[in-house]
Amino acid sequence: MKLELVDTIEIAHPFVKGFDKTYHCASGEEVNTVARGEMTEAVNKRKKEEIEGQEGGGTVYATSFFIGLEIQPKKGKLFVAAGAVALAHLAFSGRRWSSET
Repeated sequence: MKLELVDTIEIAHPFVKGFDKTYHCASGEEVNTVARGEMTEAVNKRKKEEIEGQEGGGTVYATSFFIGLEIQPKKGKLFVAAGAVALAHLAFSGRRWSSET
């Protein structure tokens, strides 16, 4: 499903430049949490030097992409989950995607 097909969305315009962010995690649990997209304030503020020499932690590299939406003012809910899933599938099936990096 394309976002433009949702009746309340006039325009869906992707911002093609990603925003890179690096997270330094002190434990494997923090790595998994960040990988799911859940960041804590402690992880956001942590510097690389703080995790050096710690076992089980590591660095997570993330790139965020955004879509600008022009929405008609209507009552009711806006459902974009199907479009978001289609976008994720498109992004993850690309030649440059690697779950190892």
